[in-house]
Amino acid sequence: MNIKKKITAAAICLSLLFAASHSINAQAKASEIDYKKEFLIASSISAVQTKYGENLKKATQAGEEGSITEIYQLFKAGKLIVEITPDAENEKNIGEITIFDPSYKNVKGAGIGTSISEFAKIYPDMEIGYTYVSDRFIVQSSKEKFVQFELNPKDYIGNKETLTTSDWIVLAEKNFIKTAKIKSVRIYGK
Repeated sequence: MNIKKKITAAAICLSLLFAASHSINAQAKASEIDYKKEFLIASSISAVQTKYGENLKKATQAGEEGSITEIYQLFKAGKLIVEITPDAENEKNIGEITIFDPSYKNVKGAGIGTSISEFAKIYPDMEIGYTYVSDRFIVQSSKEKFVQFELNPKDYIGNKETLTTSDWIVLAEKNFIKTAKIKSVRIYGK
C-alpha cells in the first residue's frame, strides 16, 4: 500500500471510531433519566404510571411521626431507582421523589456515593443534621433549594441520645465514619 492509501485508510478508521463512540455516548446519555424533569414535583402520578407501567409498583412506608404513606417505587433491571411520594394535599400529584440510582449526580457532581468531604468541597456552606420527624441523617446546602442528600444511619458514630432533643439537630462530619457517603437524594417542594 502506498502512503496516500495508508493515510486515507487511517482517516476512514478514525472517522468510523469517532462515529461509533459518538453513537455510544448518545445512547448512554439518552438512557440517563433527568429526575427533576421526569418526575416534576406537583405533576400527575398517572402520567408516570402510564410511561413506566409495570416497572412502577405501589408500596407503603412509615411516614413522618409514625404515619403510613402510600408511595410508588420505580425499578430498573430489578433495582429500586426512585420512590415517588404523593403530595399530601393532592394524592394524584407528585409531592417528592427520592433517588437511589447510583448513577445520579447533579450538575455540580454531588449525588449517590458522594462522601461528606467531597460534598463539603462542592458546597462549602453545607450543613449536616438529623431529624427525628422522618428519622433521617441529611447533608444539605442553601444553594440547593428543596433538595436533601441522605446519609446511611449506620454511618453515624456520634451520641445517639442527643438525637431526640429537637426536630433538627446540627451534626459535624466527625459524627460519621470517614467513608460515609450519600445513599439517596430527596427532592421536594414546589
